[in-house]
Amino acid sequence: MKPRDSLFIMLTCSVLLGLLTTLFSHVIPERIYAPAVAGVIVGFLLTPLVVRYGGGIVDVAVIGAIASLIGVLLATLVYYVVLGFQWQAISQWTVIDYLIMMIRSGVFIVRFLTDFIIGSAALLSAAGLVAVLVVGE
Repeated sequence: MKPRDSLFIMLTCSVLLGLLTTLFSHVIPERIYAPAVAGVIVGFLLTPLVVRYGGGIVDVAVIGAIASLIGVLLATLVYYVVLGFQWQAISQWTVIDYLIMMIRSGVFIVRFLTDFIIGSAALLSAAGLVAVLVVGE
């Protein structure tokens, strides 16, 4: 598999995971389930993309883990930036102040780690299931 193809698949899955996690967090009442649902959807897409470009099960695992990391980081940043804009509208806090406050207090890290563990487990489980059932690896 070419590095260019790996990068394309990783960026596509990362953006899709971040976007779906952000969207599902507004629809699903419990925000903790949003990365799991988004991870399953992206996992079902990841394996056919990797196989289409000539990759194997190791590529699925590596690209899935990196895409999960970047996608969840993107979704978490978007979530706290939106909250920062809300705080900026009602008080003297700016978005950067709010984001720094969340990072320094550890709230950002805890949310990121929780979403990353749930999202990557769902993504890799779904991708592995598709690889075993469809591809036969």
